[in-house]
Amino acid sequence: MNFLEKYVHRRLYNRTDVTQREWQRLRQDQLDAVDRITQRSMLKAAIAGALAVLICYLPYHLMGPSWFPETMIWIPLVDDYLPIELSFQVLSLVVLIAEIAFLTWNNIDTVNKIAKACEFPHPNDPFFDLNIQSLIAVGFEKKLKTQKEIGIDPMQGLSKWRIFLFSSLNLAKAALSNFLFKMILRRLLGRYAIRMFVDLAGIPIYAFWNAWAARRVAREAKTRILANPLVYEFAKTLQKDQVDNPEFTNELYHLLEYIAIIKRDYNVNHYLLSLQLLRTFDIPIDADHVYDKDVLHRITQATVNTKLAFSQLMLVGMALDGQLSEREINHIYQWKKKGIYLFSVEDSKQYAKDFYCGKSILPDVM
Repeated sequence: MNFLEKYVHRRLYNRTDVTQREWQRLRQDQLDAVDRITQRSMLKAAIAGALAVLICYLPYHLMGPSWFPETMIWIPLVDDYLPIELSFQVLSLVVLIAEIAFLTWNNIDTVNKIAKACEFPHPNDPFFDLNIQSLIAVGFEKKLKTQKEIGIDPMQGLSKWRIFLFSSLNLAKAALSNFLFKMILRRLLGRYAIRMFVDLAGIPIYAFWNAWAARRVAREAKTRILANPLVYEFAKTLQKDQVDNPEFTNELYHLLEYIAIIKRDYNVNHYLLSLQLLRTFDIPIDADHVYDKDVLHRITQATVNTKLAFSQLMLVGMALDGQLSEREINHIYQWKKKGIYLFSVEDSKQYAKDFYCGKSILPDVM
């Protein structure tokens, strides 16, 4: 860990304000506090994005060449001298670094405040250290690839180039949106477009994406906290109903990996769910676990009790993000056609929403 991560670790680890039980669901006052913290975080991030554009482009357009003269720089790639406004590039770099530093601090502060408001993590929680690490990862927008430790790879079947392309486009969405927005403005206004107006038009773009990123961090911190009691309660329910059903327990490891592959994400909540269920059903952890692609075919031929367990596991595994993605909803439709998913699509969506609101109860089968 770097010094910033160590600092956050100390703030989260040395908790003396935790009074609730380790598996207790969040109270309404805690949920309300999380919403307030999220809104303030989004506002600060949006203001930072707007200020960064203003600081870069207002002096540039108001002061002109006197502050930002062009310098002829030899570019080997084009084998020619090109005019470069070095002072503007330096200003842009300084502003970018300052903005990134502020947004990182804002994320860290948001995660810490949410954890404090929710009295999380509990010192007696068997996953205390994992919860600390996961919150730190949220604050720094990093991925913990802990699922690989138990032989589960969400990216199985994807080439490295596809993974790289997806990650790159995701990181560059703000710059791409700004570029496209400016291009559209120039198309609409033609030669009458004022360059200062076009440059400053990026203010709402960067403000929006900064706010969106801040909301994503706060949302992920909240779902990490909400997942703990849900996973514990679900493991007890599933054990009670399926402990004597080898038709399901023999497939559990493969089904856990199947959920991870559907999500295509290194998800700590899924890792937590997998660890808890493997321990609950006394299934040895296998770091070299090999996924069996025929598992879904066997579920189609299983008993109704096994299909119910499959439905419950799929729903809980997908809902741990606080919402169902279009990819997950499409899978639900496919499962229903095969007759192996026993909940309605609407009930499934509502369950995910209820989980994010801190009050999820498994729906009745259709």
